[in-house]
Amino acid sequence: MRPLVLLLAAACAACATAPPDDEAHVRVGRAFLERSCAGCHGIGLMDTSPNPRAPTLRQLALTRSDRELARALAEVSSRGHLNMPPVYVTPRERREVLIYLRALRGGARGALPPRPDGGRRV
Repeated sequence: MRPLVLLLAAACAACATAPPDDEAHVRVGRAFLERSCAGCHGIGLMDTSPNPRAPTLRQLALTRSDRELARALAEVSSRGHLNMPPVYVTPRERREVLIYLRALRGGARGALPPRPDGGRRV
């Protein structure tokens, strides 16, 4: 019984110290952005935005704090932004998107799967 308790304690400790931007979270955040944002914004590390007036998400990640990004996501979810329609974002999706944006900020190439179209929309 005691080895099982120690194993469970070690597993819980490992989960608590796991990096927040692991590959699974990054993929989920990127998938949401592919569905909801890639029509106008470049969402990858080296992507350009299909809409020249829309900043890339890497630009936003590099120039905004996590708090500012979270606030912007909440605004887009409820009211939209400038020419953007509202895009409903659940709290979980918001968390995954923020993890993806942190990965963009860090330039984590290995965690960012390349887009099949090379970042260009046709």
